[in-house]
Amino acid sequence: MEAILFQLGTQTFAIKLDDLDEILMMCALHTIPESPDFIAGAINLRGTMIPVIDLSKRLGFIRPSAPPQLLENEEVPSSFQKDTRLVIVTINHLRIGMIIDGLQKVMSLASDMHHESVVNNEALPDYIDGMFVQEAGIVQMIHIKHAVSSEELTILRNT
Repeated sequence: MEAILFQLGTQTFAIKLDDLDEILMMCALHTIPESPDFIAGAINLRGTMIPVIDLSKRLGFIRPSAPPQLLENEEVPSSFQKDTRLVIVTINHLRIGMIIDGLQKVMSLASDMHHESVVNNEALPDYIDGMFVQEAGIVQMIHIKHAVSSEELTILRNT
């Protein structure tokens, strides 16, 4: 299985490459006042408004505040790091951007390296899809199409 490996904080995660539409450089976001915390804003992607969620916040991590810096092709300082990316996915016919940190690489994950979580699956959210042991350590697999609940999808459709 081909997957992208990326960082959220200090941990490494993977998403199946087949679940992604595209990967973009981080760009300026249009913020949406009084939206739920995990909604980072929206972008205009080739004429289509795309809601953007902060995957770090959605998965319960605290995003460290970085010093403001200029992103590629931007003129206004951003609090995101230069290696921050947007992954675009389609969930139930809705295109959504998700902010990820530290895109590492695309790699093949061998099924014999897959391990079930150390926590009972019934106690975990649907989007946790086991772990892979790699040279660099443990990689947590995220089933990205399950990372947004049906209630959250309803909210995103109306942003």
